[in-house]
Formats: sequence, C-alpha cells, structure tokens
Amino acid sequence: MTGRFRYDQAAQFGAEVRDTRTGPTMGAYQIVPLERNGAPPILVDRGWIPQNRETRLDQPAGMLTVTGYVRPGDVQHWFSPTDDDAARQFFTLDPQTIGAVVGSPKPEPYTLVAMGPEVTGAYPAPAQHLPRPPNNHLSYVITWYGLAVALLIIFGAWMRKALRHDT
Repeated sequence: MTGRFRYDQAAQFGAEVRDTRTGPTMGAYQIVPLERNGAPPILVDRGWIPQNRETRLDQPAGMLTVTGYVRPGDVQHWFSPTDDDAARQFFTLDPQTIGAVVGSPKPEPYTLVAMGPEVTGAYPAPAQHLPRPPNNHLSYVITWYGLAVALLIIFGAWMRKALRHDT
C-alpha cells in the first residue's frame, strides 16, 4: 500500500513481553493510519515497540510504500480486556473502533501488518514472517495412539479376567 502515515493518530495494540538487549521488556504493536489518495485510510501495524524506550521511533515522512500481509479485524468478546480509548491502548484489533478513536473514521475493515528486516535497537520492529497456522499433528498422534494402547490394555485385562472365571 502506498500513502502517508498519520503519526499524530498512532495507537497501540496488545501487550507482549520480548527479550531485548536490556532484558525482558513489555511492549505493544504500533498502529498508525496510512492515508491513501482516493481511497479510505488503512490501519498499519508497523511492529512491536517497547513501553519504555531510550530511542525515538522511526517515523519516515512523505509518500511511502508499505509491504506486508492483511489481518482481518477482531471482535471483542466477554473475556477481552477493556480498551483504553484515552491512552489509545487497544486489546481488540477492530479497525472501525480504533479508527474512530484516533480520528481516522471509516478505515478499511482490515489491518496491514508491515513486514521487513529488524534493525537492532530501532523501533518499531516489523513482522519477520507470515503467520503460521498451528501444527498440532504430533500431539494428536500421541493422544490417539496413547488412547488406542490404553484401550488394548484394558481389553486385555478384561479378557484375562473373563478367561479366569470360565475355567
């Protein structure tokens, strides 16, 4: 996507601890609207930023092209933490809600997650790879074969007991 970032409308999403050169550090993802010519704005997840940082955030100016992948918006549920509109801290990635709070109404219904190389000590730290679906195959194999073995043992014990009573 090509456009201009509106850093004055930046927000933060989520909460995540990462290992940094100063040790484990709490942070969040920076969400910034990207204004595009003749199109609705799109919220861009520029990457992870620490809460307490010694360096300024990298904020390139002018027309920029952002490369990444699309992430659909989320819906708030009963157990979702409450968003803090005044602090622009969100825990549900709902582009419509975030856009309305930061002053960028009617953004696209999805978020663009920026990808790029991570530069040590520079923030935000963009995504390094596409999201991966869960791979639970090994745990499924262990579970089902374990249940099958347990069933064979129980059946063997039942057969042994049944054969003893017949003789």
